Order: sequence, then C-alpha cells, then structure tokens
Amino acid sequence: STARIDAALPMMVCLDLGHRNQSLSGAPEADPYEWIREYGRFSPLIHIQQCNSSGSHHWPFTPEYNAKGDIEPEKVLKAIAESGAEHEMLLALEIRHRAYYPDEDNLEDNIRRSVGYWRQWVTDLDLESDFGEDLVQSASGDADAARVVEGNRHATQG
Repeated sequence: STARIDAALPMMVCLDLGHRNQSLSGAPEADPYEWIREYGRFSPLIHIQQCNSSGSHHWPFTPEYNAKGDIEPEKVLKAIAESGAEHEMLLALEIRHRAYYPDEDNLEDNIRRSVGYWRQWVTDLDLESDFGEDLVQSASGDADAARVVEGNRHATQG
C-alpha cells in the first residue's frame, strides 16, 4: 500500500482517468475523483482526457466533448488535494485522434483548446519546455498557453 520509491527500480502508479472501473457503475473505483483521492498520494502522474463511464475515449476538453464527458478540472484538483499527495503531480493530456483525415487535422487545435480550458484552473505552469519552440495560440488567445511537441504531432499519424 505504499509506493516503492526506495526500491532498486522505483515503481509508482500512473492514474489514467479513462481507465477507471467502468463496469461497476456506482462503485467507488468507477468514480474518477474517488480514484484520485484514494491513489493520488502514490502517483506522480495523472493522464487526463475527457471521457465518461462508457469508455476511455481520449476526447479533448472542448465544449462538444465536455458536454459528453464527466471530467471536471475543479473536481480533479480538489481530489488531488484531498488525496494527501505531498509531491508534485504531473497532469498529462492524453488526447488521441485517428491517424487519418479528417481527424488528424483537428489534433493541434484540440490540444490548444484543451490547454486553454485547463489553464483556467492550472495557472502555475512552467511553459519553458525541453520539447521544442513551436509556440501555439490557445483557444482563449493566450500566446503562451501551450507548446506543441513536433514529435507528438507525428506520433499520432503512425
């Protein structure tokens, strides 16, 4: 029940909000926020995607998908605080598109819009990235809201 940080090969949990137990509706492990409260103290990383109890959809955080999904930034951050985590927590967008037309053309815009959406709640961002200098305008017009990683753009096409 504790993370093995001191092990020869440190092992920690990566929580993925889309991989919660979706077969037991109403069970604590089906609630993404309860899951974070229970296991957040063991995890330095949470994959965030817009999804719902019907599947791990990897949807972006856009008005269309926010209406279908059940992941709310305020609740995610509150659950992290309630988890007892005393370490830095990385929230990694896990947005996936099919690797062919027309979906692939929406990837960058959906990343921008998702970052702009989360930026409302996560304001202490270090935007200096080791991943490249392609500065992207967010959906909200914030010039520094996101950096697009060139490799990630092409990784979705393969």
